[in-house]
Amino acid sequence: MKNFNHNLTGFELEGKHQSVDCKKCHTSGSFTDPLPHYTCASCHKDYHEGQMASILGLSPDCSKCHTPDGFTSSLFAIEDHNKTKFKLEGGHLATPCFACHKQDTNKKWQFRKIGETCADCHKDVHEGFLDKNSTPTRLAYNATSRQTGRKTTSTII
Repeated sequence: MKNFNHNLTGFELEGKHQSVDCKKCHTSGSFTDPLPHYTCASCHKDYHEGQMASILGLSPDCSKCHTPDGFTSSLFAIEDHNKTKFKLEGGHLATPCFACHKQDTNKKWQFRKIGETCADCHKDVHEGFLDKNSTPTRLAYNATSRQTGRKTTSTII
């Protein structure tokens, strides 16, 4: 099979597909039986277990974020991230993806329920002066009234 031109089949072998043994895909024993190959999911399982569908509203094909050269790099750009609930602004623009999405190197990448407020990820350097639910666009200040001694919360939007 060394001289076989796979490009003539409608599925050009690119990137990591070039090193896959033929029998890994052609499991029936016949190399001429047609195989589904229109999306990555035709052969690959959803490594992210539906997380992208819950975030983006659809289950994108792997090629939306990855190339046939592998899964270690991502094409998911800042513009794509800004379509999610957590827009990347300020210091978050320079934060590497793994800092938020793969905090435990022994676990899978996580894209849901990893935090939306400052306090979800950061230590409270304001020591209670800002409400724990503050966000960069909604600051809630905690203060104690000098006249009454009562705690109050003020919100500045």
